Amino acid sequence: MGSDLETAALAAAANAFEQMGFLFVEAATDGDGDAVPSATARVTFAGPVNGCVQLTVPEGMLPELAANMLGQDDVPALPLQRDALGEMANVICGNVLPALAGPGAVFRLGRPAPVDGADPDGNCLARLSLLLDGQPAALAVWAAEDAS
Repeated sequence: MGSDLETAALAAAANAFEQMGFLFVEAATDGDGDAVPSATARVTFAGPVNGCVQLTVPEGMLPELAANMLGQDDVPALPLQRDALGEMANVICGNVLPALAGPGAVFRLGRPAPVDGADPDGNCLARLSLLLDGQPAALAVWAAEDAS
């Protein structure tokens, strides 16, 4: 882990996934799985810094994540699975922002949205490779191009 922002992002992801999704998170190391995660949600933010947080997990993990978050034994419908991923990205975003601009900074968060996994325009401030219950996942914090 390099920067304070990366450390805060890892802590926010671990806390959110463990508390809400009952899934264990750890930082990935080189050689930890080559599978390409395929479900991505993005939450934009505006305030002292504009940008977004992007969370990517294996598509096959969505049913378990949603069921855990909703407290259901049955597999939730696909729209609820995608909503669960978006809510996870939203919570992580809200917990990362104080590390980006200080604890007193005020941000407006956008609605979580599924994306194709492509990187947004702007500057990547932190990019983490994670293991989510042993499966590869990714988290990135981006600043908009107009951010200084």
